[in-house]
Amino acid sequence: MQSPLLSIVIPAYNAQNYLGDCLNSILMQDFEDYQVVIIDDGSIDNTQKICRAFESSHSGKIIYYRQENKGPLLARLRGLDEASGRYVAFVDSDDMLHHLSLLQVADAIARLMPDMLMFDMSQHESFGKSGPRLFDTDCDLSVIAKEQVVTKLYSTHLLNSPWCKVFKKSIVDDAASSLGKFAYYSSSEDYLMMMAFIDVCTTFAYLRSPLYYYRNTPGSLSHSFSLEKAEQSLVVRNIALNNASKWAAKFGSKDIYRGACVGAYATFSGIIESAALNCEDASEVFNLVRKSDCFNRSVIEGPRDIAVRVDRLVECKLLKQNRFLLLKMLSIVFFVAKQVKKNLFSA
Repeated sequence: MQSPLLSIVIPAYNAQNYLGDCLNSILMQDFEDYQVVIIDDGSIDNTQKICRAFESSHSGKIIYYRQENKGPLLARLRGLDEASGRYVAFVDSDDMLHHLSLLQVADAIARLMPDMLMFDMSQHESFGKSGPRLFDTDCDLSVIAKEQVVTKLYSTHLLNSPWCKVFKKSIVDDAASSLGKFAYYSSSEDYLMMMAFIDVCTTFAYLRSPLYYYRNTPGSLSHSFSLEKAEQSLVVRNIALNNASKWAAKFGSKDIYRGACVGAYATFSGIIESAALNCEDASEVFNLVRKSDCFNRSVIEGPRDIAVRVDRLVECKLLKQNRFLLLKMLSIVFFVAKQVKKNLFSA
């Protein structure tokens, strides 16, 4: 039996609220040469029941696997391993695809055969409005140079996640095997995957169309805190600095490393804010950040000519000076101010 063109991997954990919508959005596609691989990562709600029902009614099209809870990274890697398509896409269980997504993706693959194809997302279920454009181009389908992709990866958050992308499976399989040592990471694991996949890909294409609906569900460092996740975020950010340094040297571009340093400031700010909001004594967390290699490389020894948000600059300056009490107070003030601004503009 010939392999399908596309395998769609869906990691699912306690996904009963939205998984049905996600699967239906795929099954209603105007394209047939695909399979769906669901990895149930030890769900304790009705996810298993939903998956079994869809698998039973769409035999051969939907393949379901259940495993003990191992975290999102291992769930995605298991899905990649089980996939038989020539290309693989990752879809989160609470998101949806436009009904023309796979048809447009298949057409782009046929025309350019890239190692990695990127497209835009929408935060509107009707797909009526695109989110931020990944690249500034007037063409519906464009070849993108690797230097542009790497610069975008380290200077923005737009390429940090595997959704809104399709990968040539034979290219990324080897890169996936190198991620095993981060198996149980539950923070920044998407970013680890994207750095590894982009490293091994050579040819890139961009489809300027919002084909993926991203559902913005609650859950961020601002609302919860875990010391383990903070440590993981710092490790990943240091890896990002290493990789950015490598690509900056290869392409002769200072912007790549500058972008990675700006991203590091954002990571530090997120950890500081979360600790300030959730820890009675945040000094242990503040010290963890201050003594990290990535803080030293980006804040203490990093480039001076980078544009960083004022609140993040202030937080990192206070952290560098060990002014922890003032840092905690100001971080809470900054958080409240951002919430007020968000509520005003969303009203």
